[in-house]
Amino acid sequence: MNKNKRSEKKGEVYKISGEKTAIVNVHSRKLHNRYYKIIQSNKKYMVHFETVPTIGEKVVIVSCKPISKRKKWRIKEMGNT
Repeated sequence: MNKNKRSEKKGEVYKISGEKTAIVNVHSRKLHNRYYKIIQSNKKYMVHFETVPTIGEKVVIVSCKPISKRKKWRIKEMGNT
């Protein structure tokens, strides 16, 4: 098992804020451990990018070393994922 594997998440670009910052909305579904009901949740991550994505575009984000106080993710690939 590789210790240095970076965590990846799939999401949708929610907002462009700043020159190299985008906010990505990640949708997740989990099973409740007592009631066995599917719980849906959304979380927004601030991510760094080099090429400008469009709002609503599907992206894959990967964790990285902290770029700023709240930016700890970057865009790995854009397009239909």
